[in-house]
Amino acid sequence: MLGFYIEELRLLKATADFCMEIAHCICCSVSNSVRNGRPSNDLEVQIQAKKSRGPTAHMPPRDVRQNQVGHFPSHLDVRQRCKMPGCKGFSWVQCDKCAVALYFHKGKNCYKMFHLQ
Repeated sequence: MLGFYIEELRLLKATADFCMEIAHCICCSVSNSVRNGRPSNDLEVQIQAKKSRGPTAHMPPRDVRQNQVGHFPSHLDVRQRCKMPGCKGFSWVQCDKCAVALYFHKGKNCYKMFHLQ
């Protein structure tokens, strides 16, 4: 009997998380940009794998991340690790809209790749 209630709570939490993600996408999307071609899900798969390993920083949904509106870099007071999966760099810059620290340098631009993939 207790197992039934635990399962109901898990379903309710999953539904609430889904609703929060939908609300976040609607609130953050300003315009409907037209993109050609099929989007790659490689980065999305890496982000989901990173979330399953343990606690992570908030990552915006793909629709918000790729809408290319209002993603301006801002300077951080404290250096943070880059949130791009697979990057080991540290950054002084974060995206204003996504609130995610992303590394960019002459040889590597995680900031651009994060918002395009």
